[in-house]
Amino acid sequence: MKNFGSTYSCIAILCMSNAFGQNFYASPNGSGDSCSEGSPCSLATSIEKVAGATSGMTADITVFLEGGYYFLENPIVNVRT
Repeated sequence: MKNFGSTYSCIAILCMSNAFGQNFYASPNGSGDSCSEGSPCSLATSIEKVAGATSGMTADITVFLEGGYYFLENPIVNVRT
């Protein structure tokens, strides 16, 4: 896996095709809604971004998680409509 400045793990979500997809970056201390490599967001925000990006998607969506501990009040659920 390519190194993205910090140690990131990769989660591929809803793999659909080989075309270029969207990348989101999350950090345990992330903030804002950029979800970029230089300005990672929280895991909760990245989940919201993925949910908003799945409608009509034609390529993979990847969430890169910076090393650390992530705490969620509820499990991540993949709901396809």
